[in-house]
Amino acid sequence: MKSLALALSGGGIRGCAHLGVLWALEQANIPIAGIAGTSSGAIAAMLFVREAPESRNITYQKLEQIGRLGYAELEFLFHPPKVATKGFDVLAKTLSGWEKVIRGGVFGAGLVSADALRSSLIALIGGARFEDARIPLAFLAVDLLTTERVVLRHGSMLEAALASSAIPGVFPPVQIDGRSLVDGHVLENVPISVAKELAPDALVLAVDVGDENTPALVPKTALDVILRSAHISRDALRKQSLQNADLRLALGDLPGGAFEYGQCQALFEAGFARATAMLPEIKAAIDF
Repeated sequence: MKSLALALSGGGIRGCAHLGVLWALEQANIPIAGIAGTSSGAIAAMLFVREAPESRNITYQKLEQIGRLGYAELEFLFHPPKVATKGFDVLAKTLSGWEKVIRGGVFGAGLVSADALRSSLIALIGGARFEDARIPLAFLAVDLLTTERVVLRHGSMLEAALASSAIPGVFPPVQIDGRSLVDGHVLENVPISVAKELAPDALVLAVDVGDENTPALVPKTALDVILRSAHISRDALRKQSLQNADLRLALGDLPGGAFEYGQCQALFEAGFARATAMLPEIKAAIDF
């Protein structure tokens, strides 16, 4: 029987779908030789290997809480029409975060600090290291100065996950071993090459939670132009990368944008359902 190496894509809070996929594979006793993650895929992998089995199906709730408490301003910035319908209290709280966004964008290397994410994840995983993981892990980041692809497999899982998910312009780069590291999606949002390196003898299952919903065709603001341009680049890289996977689970049509924290449960359940439906194909491929 063969095993799987998973390549988990980035996608912001849409990474909650990864937790559903991982939970479905574990319940089915599918052998996993390693997990490679980019951005939220790295965070999902880290939480999965650290959580007790009986609590993994509610981990998405912790991610939703982190987003709501620490980064409500990002939801307003990137999904304003949807936030505006949630009532005055939510809107007022979100607007109050704009001071932090403006300050970070003008005087810092990111719109917001990663401190809230870091402190919340420390509470969940403590000082966990790659060497302690029950499943081999590898997270992809990019050196902002040298443009090099950086695969993180040793030391602090937390710092590596933060580096892999440091969305350029949103979060500041993370300093590791003298490098300024940013989100791995810059080069490979679905880290298939990393999964192959991590477990050369395994079949690679690419799980893509990137949002396939095309942004407005007629940009109305400067931010719309930036997001649309990034979408074009990211989509081209994604299609090229996915050709190298043995198996593919595309979840780009799921509801919710990268910072729509209220979609966590729906994303988790959809990831679980889609992975469960794919089990016959997976089992046939690995001779289970």
